[in-house]
Amino acid sequence: VAVIALVFLSIMLRPDEIKLKKSYEVESLLQATLGYTSNCLEDSSGGNYQKISELIYSCNLNKMWRNNVSGTSKSACQTLEEDISAILEENKKLNQEKLKGYSLSINQGSYNLLNIQEGNITKIYRGYSQPLAEEVNVSLIFYS
Repeated sequence: VAVIALVFLSIMLRPDEIKLKKSYEVESLLQATLGYTSNCLEDSSGGNYQKISELIYSCNLNKMWRNNVSGTSKSACQTLEEDISAILEENKKLNQEKLKGYSLSINQGSYNLLNIQEGNITKIYRGYSQPLAEEVNVSLIFYS
């Protein structure tokens, strides 16, 4: 009986693989981020503001965007990274006593479109992964 208890304890206390703990707060933040409307306009059409979720597909197509405020042009990927980073940094400021770091990745199949990582990566984390059309997956993890 003692041997069985020891084997059970060693399996339970093993730190090698921790499963992602789904968090509804992280899910809500990711949904709000994907719905955020950028202040950039597509250069070719000159008129449509795009949400973050739409910028993901524009990034994959290497489209150029014009910032409506500054008038400068930049790639959809650069706009996507800047906007998401700003949102996540603001969230980090609001939760700085609990939040040690975060990571966000956007993948289409096996191709990585964007990877943002900031702060300390710990073994205590919560996250959410949102599948989108065309095999795109957006994952956000917060470390505490």
